[in-house]
Amino acid sequence: MKHRVLIAVLAAAALALFVGGIAAQHQHPPSTTSKPETKADMSKDMMAHHQEMQKLVDQLQQSFDAIEVEKDASALKEKMAEHRALIQQLQGRMKQCSEMSAKMSEHMKMCPMMKSEHKRE
Repeated sequence: MKHRVLIAVLAAAALALFVGGIAAQHQHPPSTTSKPETKADMSKDMMAHHQEMQKLVDQLQQSFDAIEVEKDASALKEKMAEHRALIQQLQGRMKQCSEMSAKMSEHMKMCPMMKSEHKRE
């Protein structure tokens, strides 16, 4: 049960970061002066990253399901090690997502539409 909660929290955090990045793009359109390839690359990277994270979350769920039904102590220990490795992979992906969001935030700060003189009050 403890692992299911952890998986749910990690999945929710990943989804929140992804949705937050998408919402930031929609609320503040990027500058038209930047290169289109960069925007397309960022979008492709985000989608690929999201798919990788979803795959990891699915693998974690399958791993946990296998752990729940395992009776043999040595096999259980092995499955727990595999599960830990998956959690560490997900943690690494979360860190990458956080860095990507920070980079996008910096990019948005440079957008002319984000500067105070262009904001409507």
